[in-house]
Amino acid sequence: MSRQYYLFGSYDFSVETNTIIQPSFLVKMSEQLKPQVDIGATYIYNDGFWAGLAYRTSGALIAKYRSKSIRTYFLDMHMIIHSRRFRVLPTGNS
Repeated sequence: MSRQYYLFGSYDFSVETNTIIQPSFLVKMSEQLKPQVDIGATYIYNDGFWAGLAYRTSGALIAKYRSKSIRTYFLDMHMIIHSRRFRVLPTGNS
């Protein structure tokens, strides 16, 4: 079993009274795999709604969303996450 290392950081920038922009990063490393980095930002409104996007260096784009109304309905915290992986094609000389 290989060791895994994580480094996470984020900061809350208050834009208005009830609005926060939260940039973040996550670095994941292990003894057997290449390092992977997630860079993203989240928009938070009134501490009850947030939406965010993140890019993963492996080529994935991740969208996140949460609303207080969803949490209240299900009596728990739920998120809707959609991710899409993009393949970068090599450019050749013509």
